[in-house]
Amino acid sequence: MKTDYQKVYEHNFVEIFKLTDQIYFRYASWDERNQCNGGFIVFDDFLAVIDAPGIEGAKEMLAEAAQLFGPKPIKYVILTHGHWDHADGLPVFTELGAAVIGSANMLKKLETGGVQLPELSVGIERSARIVIGGMAFEPFTLPGSVHSEEDLFIVVPSENMVFTGDAVAELPNLFFGNGDFDNWLAALDVIEAKNFATICVGHGRVKDGSHFAVQRAYFNALNGAVDDDNDSAKKAAEMAGENVAARHIAALRERRQAQ
Repeated sequence: MKTDYQKVYEHNFVEIFKLTDQIYFRYASWDERNQCNGGFIVFDDFLAVIDAPGIEGAKEMLAEAAQLFGPKPIKYVILTHGHWDHADGLPVFTELGAAVIGSANMLKKLETGGVQLPELSVGIERSARIVIGGMAFEPFTLPGSVHSEEDLFIVVPSENMVFTGDAVAELPNLFFGNGDFDNWLAALDVIEAKNFATICVGHGRVKDGSHFAVQRAYFNALNGAVDDDNDSAKKAAEMAGENVAARHIAALRERRQAQ
């Protein structure tokens, strides 16, 4: 796994890394800032950003973009899903005229909430090929709810890279509030089979394909723990820490009871 990406910015628990000449990964500490990760895609005359981490975080992204890339307008916001830490900063960008790209469910959620979407906004139903500034993207969705009902996986095929949102994340940062656990577990297999070299997760550091085995093993341990298997509960605690595992087990039990 490549780990020596050039760090081009660091301030207030935010770090920005240059992954390629055009793609930058924005890591933000959840524990310190309650922000998700995101990204910048740099074109000759404009930028696209991935996710909008709250009003404060989105405003910070504007300042970071100006510092790193100069006075280029943000023309597109690509959303991985609609949870508050990934989408609540959207007005910061749309008020400047940025179009929104997200899953069809994401755009429907925004429109139902009264958001006036700018022209050129696009909702992805299953999969698509979109060319922006000469760079091809192949975003796709998966059936049903994975981490959320609005998940979009943003693929840059030229780099064998994907931005996953929170469907893939470091174990302590996984959130099971409204995902479908069984569907999510199956989705990991689908995404892993695409053999991405670079996985830009919703929370945590950039990963490679080996992370899928870790997250799958953790999910299986949680599944056993919910069924009161002590060995599974112990394994989950060893993988993510006792407090994190206990929180996840309780959340999954609550979800199952509600079904």
